[in-house]
Amino acid sequence: MGYELIFREDKHEYLLHKDSVLVGRCVSVTQILKATGKTGAGMYTPGSAERGTLIHKMTEVLERGEGDEFGDDFQHAGEFRPYLVAYALSKLEIGLIYKWVEEKLFWFSGGPLNTTASGFLTCVFAGTADRIAVLPDGQLCVIDLKTGGKEKWHRLQLAAYRDAAEQRLKVRIHRTAALYLKKDGSYDFDLVPADEQPGLDLKWSWAFKEWEAA
Repeated sequence: MGYELIFREDKHEYLLHKDSVLVGRCVSVTQILKATGKTGAGMYTPGSAERGTLIHKMTEVLERGEGDEFGDDFQHAGEFRPYLVAYALSKLEIGLIYKWVEEKLFWFSGGPLNTTASGFLTCVFAGTADRIAVLPDGQLCVIDLKTGGKEKWHRLQLAAYRDAAEQRLKVRIHRTAALYLKKDGSYDFDLVPADEQPGLDLKWSWAFKEWEAA
């Protein structure tokens, strides 16, 4: 059977199994970025994490074709309506075709799976790619949904998801992007320039090695 990743939503933790036997806990991409000081002190504002989680779940419901509860034009979505409008508009106007939704991924270097003092496995990290889409030009793109402002560490987060997606899904990920959904119903699609990707890949590799060495 090989390796399998299980996500426990109640504890927000990723558990790695091999042949149905628990191997250990995987550190998440955001935990690594926070531990190595890449996110800064104010990673989330009060209430922003809860809001982001709810909007992620609502957009996932839409992608699963189960969004009738929100009503026509999302009039029953309450305070979250503008974010859903922004999400729907971005998909239509940019021309995104989502191939994977809320995909749980892990990256494994192939090295020994030891356990750190904090209880995480070495040589592996995990995370969730919100969307993997086909762009209008046919290229595959990892997309992370955001409901807050832009931060420099978002592009490093995307670089990690790109590595994990290529390894686990056996596909070539050409681009990465953050989709910022705004409370006024607008959006900003931040597509990382292709010539910046190698540098981001290297910075993420350094961050992971720094975390392992701590």
